[in-house]
Amino acid sequence: MSDEQTLDLSNVIDVSILTAASGLGLPNVNTAALVTRETKPGSWGSLAFKVYKNASEVLTDWGSASPVYELAAAFFAQQPNVLTTNGYLVVIPALPTIAVAASLTLQDLVFTAVTPGTGGNAITIAYTSGATKGAEVVTVDGSAISVQIADLSSIAAEIKEAIDNYPAAAALVTVALVAGHETDPQDSPVTATNLTGGLAASDETVEAAIARTSNSVYYFGVLLDTVLAESPLVALTTYMQTVDKVLFYASRTAADFQPGGPLDDIRTASKTHTRTLYHYTATALDTQKFAASYAGRALSTNFTGSNTAQTMHLKSLAGINPDQTIDQTSLDAAQAAGVDVYCSVAGVPCLFTSGANAFFDQVYNQLWFKFALQTAGFNYLRQTSTKIPQTEEGMEGLKAVLRKVCAQGVNNGFIGRGSWTSSTVFGKPADLIRNVADYGYYVYSLPVADQAQADREDRKAPLVQIAIKEQGAIHSASIVVNVNQ
Repeated sequence: MSDEQTLDLSNVIDVSILTAASGLGLPNVNTAALVTRETKPGSWGSLAFKVYKNASEVLTDWGSASPVYELAAAFFAQQPNVLTTNGYLVVIPALPTIAVAASLTLQDLVFTAVTPGTGGNAITIAYTSGATKGAEVVTVDGSAISVQIADLSSIAAEIKEAIDNYPAAAALVTVALVAGHETDPQDSPVTATNLTGGLAASDETVEAAIARTSNSVYYFGVLLDTVLAESPLVALTTYMQTVDKVLFYASRTAADFQPGGPLDDIRTASKTHTRTLYHYTATALDTQKFAASYAGRALSTNFTGSNTAQTMHLKSLAGINPDQTIDQTSLDAAQAAGVDVYCSVAGVPCLFTSGANAFFDQVYNQLWFKFALQTAGFNYLRQTSTKIPQTEEGMEGLKAVLRKVCAQGVNNGFIGRGSWTSSTVFGKPADLIRNVADYGYYVYSLPVADQAQADREDRKAPLVQIAIKEQGAIHSASIVVNVNQ
């Protein structure tokens, strides 16, 4: 055997193996969250939310008598349902908090806050006007925390801040005014007639619960287990327009979809991210089960499939009985208000949907398309080991991945070939019209040479514009029969 020394081949040829950077996954639009007013079970520990893949898991945690379980069972019972597309349900208990109703104008007040259901853990805050104004002491379970009250206009906010900052569950309180005492002859006595505002106990708003959890867990749909008064409903539906999620809200009050009712107002305000539903049932919980069933069926679209895009019109819901109060007059009113109902058509239970505030599938499909374009564009830029050149070749690569998303939209039935009837055109109008007719979409970008110098220096891509032909659905038909004798 030779003792000859052998040198490593890397002296001549050195090879480095580079793996592609990981990309983003598409947001799962087959998911929903249930914001509940129920107290979370002890088995949760410190969890702020929990993801469930089936109703039996919910049953184990919450029990059969729980509204959370009833709504989850309705959500998962539909066919097809979200489980066929790797969907899930997130349960989010709302946090009880102190809500400031208004500023106070009395000079002499005593507040007592008591933890609901226990009768203990009293928090007593006394404010006395005059020279004694200043630091007050709040006692919670024998532990004192300090509250600095500068003046009566800020007392409500100061009390709320002190309670919120307490490390224990001191935010779980209700607040009631009790009789105070008059130490200054010029002060007003503490009576109900002297109050222009105060503190009130309130659970966390739905929009606050969404904001609190949305960075920790993803969900697309939003469900409730309670009926909202008009004011919080307006606030929530306004908030939903600012996020890429959809609220499924059901009412059992017929006046709500009459002209000027809260559901009709959602239509007039074009709040398309709220799907308004009506179903008269014996209890408010049964109405919310209708909303959960609707969401379980509606969010079941598999956008990676062929011809999978769907409409909710005339679909049946498992476990839901048709609303026997829906006659032609109420159906017409619901349709005008953009409200979907579940009724009996010639003895067949089915949904009757309205496009007055856009059809659900329009909103759903368009948001999926937005997510898909964002994800494809981001991954194209991220997964290069060098850079995407700021040239027409680089732009062609970006447009190629966007065209793939458009082609997927054609395949699943969201986009269809057809005539471009909009007055809005861009790029080369003849190319736009031809591409939409032949493929259903047209992707165009401003030439790099025509891009503003400032944008080029900021390394921005030229504007990309996409035209698509949304494929509708046939919901009804008229038939004329000509008879010749």
